[in-house]
Amino acid sequence: MSAPRTILIGLMYLLGGFNTIAPPAHAQPGPPTPVVAPSPAPADISTTAAGVALAAAAGRRFARLDRAAAHMPLEVWTDAAGVLVVPRGTTFERQPWTDGHGHVGVVLVPRTPRLVLPRPAAPARPGVGARATSGPAWRWVAQACFSRTSDVWSWLDHCYQLYGATGLDGADYWELLRYGTAGANTPWALHAASIGSYPTAASAAQDWVQWSPLGDQTGPCQVITVQITSPLAGISWPVNRCDTWTITKGLPGGTFQLAWHGPGTHGERGVAYVIAVRVPHGAYAQWALPGGSSGSPF
Repeated sequence: MSAPRTILIGLMYLLGGFNTIAPPAHAQPGPPTPVVAPSPAPADISTTAAGVALAAAAGRRFARLDRAAAHMPLEVWTDAAGVLVVPRGTTFERQPWTDGHGHVGVVLVPRTPRLVLPRPAAPARPGVGARATSGPAWRWVAQACFSRTSDVWSWLDHCYQLYGATGLDGADYWELLRYGTAGANTPWALHAASIGSYPTAASAAQDWVQWSPLGDQTGPCQVITVQITSPLAGISWPVNRCDTWTITKGLPGGTFQLAWHGPGTHGERGVAYVIAVRVPHGAYAQWALPGGSSGSPF
């Protein structure tokens, strides 16, 4: 694994959280219950009482983030960083992990499917908040949501939507939208969250085209839009940006992190970003999608 990728993963899990799009005022996603202790070696707990409860809670929250994700059967895993809820059949990157007490283990990072753009292009299917243009356009390819409980204090739900475009200049273009919501388990406080992406070893080399947001942001809560205008306009997503967002754009292409941090809050915080990359015509593309959050008693 390259140094930038290793650094990115480490930063993401140190920060431990992922922002998401703010849910409607009437939709208050509750904390995952029950809390399950981390496991040094990943273990599937889907059929246990705790796993069934965690999957049900995550499914209800996913319905507020992405209606399509709410209907996917879910698996529940424990690893060295906590609990991870994913759609059934998700594949993982396995990353070494050392906690604050020096305990060593393995963390699971969900991956997108290994994909090549279809010929002919699939019908347009923009997600909620996204727009498709007429003529050459981004075409929907895949989407899913995950839930990460990084500590006993906090949780993060994060999603992706993937779009592709062909026939522009002899290459294929991919658009990866990432978004999520982080919150504190009652009565604790949320302090940090992050979401990210990096290409897997199975992916073709990715060249940067565009990314949004372009830089760090700080200030009071306000609704902003992350969006791409190259090589095609159209993909955009609104999110309630609060406190401080910090981005880390790296190499290889497609390596990106967005982290939220701010004063401890009992509310929820959203995060979102979108990137565009270029790969050779007909080549496979795949990303690993880290995410996490951190909190404290106050």
